[in-house]
Amino acid sequence: MRKIILTSLAVILVFELPVYAYFDPGTGSMLLQFLAGGALIIGVCWRFIFAFFKKLFKKKKDIS
Repeated sequence: MRKIILTSLAVILVFELPVYAYFDPGTGSMLLQFLAGGALIIGVCWRFIFAFFKKLFKKKKDIS
């Protein structure tokens, strides 16, 4: 199995093709907005998120 993986990797590296791709200038801005929005949502809803996980992992009391 190891020999197959190394052979495949060698073939890929030897016969690599040029890639005509780029990051659009708006991609960085979109990523930054996504991260800022996620941080804002977590900041605003922190109490609800914390209460949800606290209830989810709460230990059950023994009634007997």
